[in-house]
Amino acid sequence: MAKEILAETKTLYIPFPKIRHVAQAEAILRGALIQFDYEYKPVQFDVVEMERWKGKYRPDLKCVRGDNTLFVEIIVSHQLDEEKIFKVKDDNVSMIEIDLSNVGREITREELAEFLASPKTPVRWVNMAKNPPEYDEVLKQRKELRQFVSQSQKVLLATTSNEVIFDCPIKTRLDRPFVYSDRCPACRYCAGIVRNQYETKVWCIGDNAWEYNKLLGL
Repeated sequence: MAKEILAETKTLYIPFPKIRHVAQAEAILRGALIQFDYEYKPVQFDVVEMERWKGKYRPDLKCVRGDNTLFVEIIVSHQLDEEKIFKVKDDNVSMIEIDLSNVGREITREELAEFLASPKTPVRWVNMAKNPPEYDEVLKQRKELRQFVSQSQKVLLATTSNEVIFDCPIKTRLDRPFVYSDRCPACRYCAGIVRNQYETKVWCIGDNAWEYNKLLGL
């Protein structure tokens, strides 16, 4: 029933990826993967066809808008099998999965149509043929940031008894010790912490905080 409804309405909420920037020096230094958040937006397709073969597999829906094609699988009782996922990724086509496994069988057509027309519809990407336009730019930025952090970090020593840093470069105006255990691990300028029984070392780029913020566009 869901296929017929979507073929008629030709409208579906699609999760559009937004890149989540990682600003912490330690994460940048270890080459943190680019992560995505998703913003759901309604998309009106020009053509929606049911169960048309695409090479070696037959998706539930083929949705076309302009020059862009999106394939849709609707999950009711069985998850998408690994063989089909492999074929989709191998062909590098865009496909999403709509999970209706938790929708009760007693749901009416009107209720299902309303559910499919809302951003609450559980949709996930099986494969995204194209990365977001800013993806390559972020990769370039990450490379520059990683190089900057590796060249700018210096070691600060903390006392082993209460792990206090007296020369925090971003807290120079404070007239009291800076307790790193409360703040350093979450600090944007912390590039790593190493502890042993004799001393605690904090790798810090706080002396170059202004340049780092500029690279981040802050």
